[in-house]
Amino acid sequence: MSGAKDRAGAVSAQLQEVRPGGGSGQVTTELIICTSSCGLGQSDAARLAATNGASLTNYCYNWQTDEANMRVRAVKALSGGQRSQAAATAKTGVPWGECALSNPPSPPPTTKPSPNPTLPTSSYQLAYGPLSDTRLFSLVDAAHGKTYYPLTYAPVGQAFNTPIRCLCSDLPSSVDGTGQVLYAVLPALPDGTTSVNVAIPGFTTMKSVKVTS
Repeated sequence: MSGAKDRAGAVSAQLQEVRPGGGSGQVTTELIICTSSCGLGQSDAARLAATNGASLTNYCYNWQTDEANMRVRAVKALSGGQRSQAAATAKTGVPWGECALSNPPSPPPTTKPSPNPTLPTSSYQLAYGPLSDTRLFSLVDAAHGKTYYPLTYAPVGQAFNTPIRCLCSDLPSSVDGTGQVLYAVLPALPDGTTSVNVAIPGFTTMKSVKVTS
């Protein structure tokens, strides 16, 4: 806080006008919690009270009104056993400036989200390895009780146990919100079919998709 040391000295100088009635003794302090208090000048007020034979019982400095309110009590008791008490208010006359941290913490780095965040296709069970294509997509003809999958084939001369290929597109490793065009060649639908359900693994089935010629 800029100029805090100089202002603390100003508070201390103003507090020297506070004089409780009593001899000399040690100091005990108690701070009143204020919503606008920094505690500025409290230690100076406590020392001043001690030099005048009193203890500081309450203290609050309000920087918004520039007022230091305090209450002191004499250490030495009177003949009747009571201890003298006094209250005072002091002003520094110094206007406060802006508060600023001398070593403010660095703000955490911010990361801008990608305009088109991507997701791996493997997380949606779209295909099973090593066959990363659209052969698991299907059309469900509810009217005729049949499900159609993309056509597959085995090339002539293919080695034994080699995966059967598909007349469909390979899946990309990831997709984003811009969309991805995929294809698959399926058996012909029966004549008169007007709609089918489209089933994609990992997603809700799209029902009653219209069929066009």
